[in-house]
Amino acid sequence: MNWWYEFRFLLERIWKKLGASNLKIGLAKFRMVGVNLLFGWFFFLWEFRKRWNGHGRWVTYGALLAIVASLGGGGWLLAKEARYRMAVWRAAEAEKLLKEGELQTAVMKAGSAYLAYPDNLSFLRLVTEASRQAKANDYPNLARKLAGHPNAKLQEVLQLTDDLIAGGDIEGAGRWLRKARELGLSSSEDFKRLLQLELLAGKSGRLPALVRASVLVEQGVEDPDVAVAYAGLCSLWKAPEQRTQALDRLQAWAEREDEVGMAALQALLSFPELEKEKRDFYSEKLTTRNQENPDYESIKAKLDFLRKTRDLKYLKENDWASDLRETTFDEIEKLALRGGILRRLGKIEEGERCLRNSLRQVDPEKSSLVESEILSTGDLGLTIDLLLKYRQNPWLQIRSDALLIDLYRRAERNSDAEQTAGNLSLAYLRHNPNLLASAARAKILVSRDHLQECRAEAERLVAKYSHDPDFRELLGLVYHLQGEQAKALEILLPAKEEYPLKRRARIKCLRWACIRDLKQKSPSSEDYPSKEERNALEEVERELLKIKI
Repeated sequence: MNWWYEFRFLLERIWKKLGASNLKIGLAKFRMVGVNLLFGWFFFLWEFRKRWNGHGRWVTYGALLAIVASLGGGGWLLAKEARYRMAVWRAAEAEKLLKEGELQTAVMKAGSAYLAYPDNLSFLRLVTEASRQAKANDYPNLARKLAGHPNAKLQEVLQLTDDLIAGGDIEGAGRWLRKARELGLSSSEDFKRLLQLELLAGKSGRLPALVRASVLVEQGVEDPDVAVAYAGLCSLWKAPEQRTQALDRLQAWAEREDEVGMAALQALLSFPELEKEKRDFYSEKLTTRNQENPDYESIKAKLDFLRKTRDLKYLKENDWASDLRETTFDEIEKLALRGGILRRLGKIEEGERCLRNSLRQVDPEKSSLVESEILSTGDLGLTIDLLLKYRQNPWLQIRSDALLIDLYRRAERNSDAEQTAGNLSLAYLRHNPNLLASAARAKILVSRDHLQECRAEAERLVAKYSHDPDFRELLGLVYHLQGEQAKALEILLPAKEEYPLKRRARIKCLRWACIRDLKQKSPSSEDYPSKEERNALEEVERELLKIKI
């Protein structure tokens, strides 16, 4: 180890020759100068408090307070800037995740940025788009807030309008469509949406809808939906010259090779004025056009299989399972078809299991075949599960709840029915009067605690649609249950024989119950419900009215 000691001794000698001691002294002096520069001002300021007979302390304390305030303000500004930069970074991450398809994580990051700065329009746009793609429950509220922003774009307002039209909210869509006009919506786009609202409201035979469709056609709008709507409206309208003009236009459109021509061919076949020879010609042309579709054979095979599987004799005599495997349905559709077939063959439990599995896997927006198989069974449990699947769409939550109340009640799931009825406000259904009346009746049958709310909404319906016998019967039922039989009789009109059995039974049984409770001595024989009409009521309705079979 002697070499090690000799090496260290050599290094020490070299260090001393290089003037290491002077370097240490220089470093020490530099450190002292640094300390004086950093803290000398403080000692000078602190000593200053003794000057001017002690009055210097105001200068000292004021300066210290100013220094502390400056440091605090600077720290606050730095923290604020850092918080904003963090929100911007989260927004950038959310945009990147949206492009990659990570929707749920994108919604969380965009929502975090928006909650930090709720007044930032860019963050609001980002979280709204992320929620729309992810079908989040808070998307409707975010879309309304974005569309209601003073600096909202036309496309953002139109997106909300189209979503409301798709969700069946006629009044809400009309309200936002008015704002879209203020932002410069073109007349053709305006008329297209007004036409959709007219058709959605069931007013397809009204003149305003026909006028709007005609204006769109006159403006040269090449849209297959407009062409079909125009044809349907003209076929309903009674003016011969209008129908003749529509027929000429449709025949001209039928020569086109695009979607408008296809729609015109389909619409022409519904015109009674079309001659038989031309009808056969256009029918053959439509068949030829369909055959040109590369998916025609596949679609035809699917339709043939669906038609055959509705026949119980075919199912018993043929190997339907092999035929199902050879079809081009996707796996989820095959599972639903298997479940429906098994139920028709009497294998209820196995069929129900297949239908539930298909419903669990299917996308709510692509569930038409699964939906038709489930509804064809008439099973309450499966129908409830289907509506719960629809409820995942934020635009369908309220309408799904309105239908679920009565389904829960009929399935004897009373706690679910009461909870759903308590959570649903009928005011949200004012844009859909028929669904509102149905939900109000279901809430009454579930619990009498909702009578006051149902009364307010039923009075509003009768005031707006005084001619509708169902709305008047609903209001009369509420009056009767609240002990106002005289008002109920006043609002009820005599049931007509041409009414459907269910409607006629409800009106006559309610009138009879009011007459009985008022102890009128001479009720007419027309007021007394027949046995068929009494049987048409549900047991809970007969119990409410105290009517025996």
